[in-house]
Amino acid sequence: MDSVGPVEKEECMLCFDDQKSPGGVNVCLSCFGCFCVGNNHSQLHYRKTGHSVGLNLKATVVASEQGEKPPAEKITKLAIGVEGGAPLEDAQEQLQVEDQLVSLETGYPLDEELQSKYEDIVQKIREAETESKNTFTSSWQLQLEVCDHTAFLEQSENCKKIGAKSETKCEHCDLTSNLWLCLVCGHVGCGRQNFDNSGGNNHGLEHYNNTGHPVSVKLGSISASKGTADVHCYACDEERLDPKLETHLEKLGIVLAEQQQTEASIAEMELEQNLALDFTQSYEDGKSLTPIFGAGKTGLTNLGNSCYLASVMQCLFATDVFRETFFRRLDDRLVDRFYLLSMEPPTEDVCLQMLKLGYGLYSGRYGSVKKSDGKLQHKGISPRMLKKAVARSHPEFSSMRQQDASEFLQFLLVTLQRSSLHYRNYIPDIMDSFKFDMCQRLQCNTCKGVRYLQVSSSGLDVPLESVLKDTRSDQVSLNDCLEAAFCDELVDFDCPVCSETSSKMVKATKSNRLSTFPCILPITVRRFGVGEGWTPVKLRNTIDVPMELNLSAWKTADGGCQPKNDETSLPSSRINKELLNQLTQMGFPNEAAERVLTEGKVTNLEDAVACLVGNQEQDSGADSSSVFYEQEVETLVNMGFLAQDAKRALMECDGSLERALDWLFSHPSRNEMDDSCSSQQLPDRVSLDHTCWGASSEDTPYQLVGAIVHLGSSTSSGHYVAYIYDNSRWILFNDEKVSIAESPYLGQAYMYFYRRKDNLSQPVLPIPDAKFVSE
Repeated sequence: MDSVGPVEKEECMLCFDDQKSPGGVNVCLSCFGCFCVGNNHSQLHYRKTGHSVGLNLKATVVASEQGEKPPAEKITKLAIGVEGGAPLEDAQEQLQVEDQLVSLETGYPLDEELQSKYEDIVQKIREAETESKNTFTSSWQLQLEVCDHTAFLEQSENCKKIGAKSETKCEHCDLTSNLWLCLVCGHVGCGRQNFDNSGGNNHGLEHYNNTGHPVSVKLGSISASKGTADVHCYACDEERLDPKLETHLEKLGIVLAEQQQTEASIAEMELEQNLALDFTQSYEDGKSLTPIFGAGKTGLTNLGNSCYLASVMQCLFATDVFRETFFRRLDDRLVDRFYLLSMEPPTEDVCLQMLKLGYGLYSGRYGSVKKSDGKLQHKGISPRMLKKAVARSHPEFSSMRQQDASEFLQFLLVTLQRSSLHYRNYIPDIMDSFKFDMCQRLQCNTCKGVRYLQVSSSGLDVPLESVLKDTRSDQVSLNDCLEAAFCDELVDFDCPVCSETSSKMVKATKSNRLSTFPCILPITVRRFGVGEGWTPVKLRNTIDVPMELNLSAWKTADGGCQPKNDETSLPSSRINKELLNQLTQMGFPNEAAERVLTEGKVTNLEDAVACLVGNQEQDSGADSSSVFYEQEVETLVNMGFLAQDAKRALMECDGSLERALDWLFSHPSRNEMDDSCSSQQLPDRVSLDHTCWGASSEDTPYQLVGAIVHLGSSTSSGHYVAYIYDNSRWILFNDEKVSIAESPYLGQAYMYFYRRKDNLSQPVLPIPDAKFVSE
């Protein structure tokens, strides 16, 4: 028998029970799914699939002699799961795993005469790599990159030659350590001053500010044995690689092969600081915080730069929308019911993994373990399967690199919207709790004609840099940022009236106002921008954030999103006939192409095609979850797809033409469709209209429920933590560590999550009617 490849054999696919839980887990010999014994998920899997035989795996922690753990190998690099780095989580304790073949129906061991039948496959499972290691490589180490400043560094013709390192000191003070050599001119300056006045006197940084020479090397870090040194790019404000380090040093009088490292490198100093911390504790301003445990106080382990995911999830589950959708306290078998409905493998079903996460966070069964002294210690749950399900089609989010929390939130909402279609009778469209309408008004400054356009959004981005410049203050309020986001903007405009007498573009004033107000409003502060020399920078200014937010100042005026009686409406934009012909020849319906070109959004073929394919705007009187758009079906048919396949694809993709194309290319054509798919009418979806979860036209105040803070000055690294408002106090979620926050950094947050305060009723969420083995 061939190798079975990586196998999930450590954790149940439907809950967070694992090999160390009572009864252990069973690996199905038919599909290699992993299901627990304690929550009866093995029996549930048998009921759904009829798969009857599994390999039971139970693990116990092996106690070393005299009750002491074996000495750990010394950590010598910023890495996880590689030689010299920190060990993987599952490698930090010695486990003894026992296995036996069992019946998934009864849980009893198989008779000995039957066991020989499965010897080959059992051995393959034993030898197979665990899915957790395969999915994330689970090895990670600090990766330095080459930037344009190091790749194309030009050194001065008359640069200084450096003498013996032992005799070198800062050119502006008497410091002889932590010295930085400018690779452009040979200037030697001391390092930056730390917050406690240690370090240097900033003379290296001052040299960059005065000359613009971007790249320096730390003299004491130059090592012949490693062939490396600490290279810092002041322009990028990042540690970088210099691909021609040896050549650059040689021109300054330094032979790399003769150098010996005399000071700790930046990575080594960071490692020393990290190892000195007690990672079972949370810290704020250097003070240890009080840990907190229980339901809703469960952390998420870091998979390697997954803090962005953990922070977003904690903030989302802090809202009643996510708690009640993916964890209902009155039904502890919710995951089980949805598993019986699922048509995908559990590790690929996003909704199923969200239900699993909700149970893990709020059941109170996970998140802590007792130490030998009887005290509780945090032990977070791993979002590994959720990340795999959500990010499997995304090259960045599926990687081990740090990601932007705001971008991940939007990607997650779209993914949930797509995944929940299969459960439309029981799970609402979560996007509807975030979606709101904005009225965009455009007025030509020449002819004074106006145009109104209704656009949808699922979050607000507010500026910070422009607000700081306008107020000339280091501290501003969130209301200042909102005012800047909704202020009038002067734009170039191809006015259909003015263009009759002149072909020149004219100026127009564009303004945005809120037509509806979402249940959950994420606000992202644009802290990341571009500095001098087009280098990325982060703004670390403090923002005054209100607990209660009122948006009435930016509400659409009475009369809605349409011209007022005293306003002159601009006629439709002229249609580019050449572009229209090209679009119709490509298979796009004439009416749809005319609509895109008339809206004046595009001026070339590429943008027009992108707009048509990605167009998700809906008719105000139609619900895309219940009616197919004839134009979208016609577009797909003109591209060569069968009408029935086009309808099925649009049904699966909530009417999105772009996603329907992806679906059609990844699924074979079906000559016959299920009766439920042959009609244009889809099953009714749980509606959020007229409930506290849907959008409202009333400008009800909002309550701050959570915030995500990005720690660190770098735009490409750093660490995300989440603050959740719970029972009149702030709780800090720092990966798996959960503590009571004494001085939350709310003013430094990158994202804020507001929940609308209103008295509308909650929607009624039906529960799948499924019976279980134990019932």
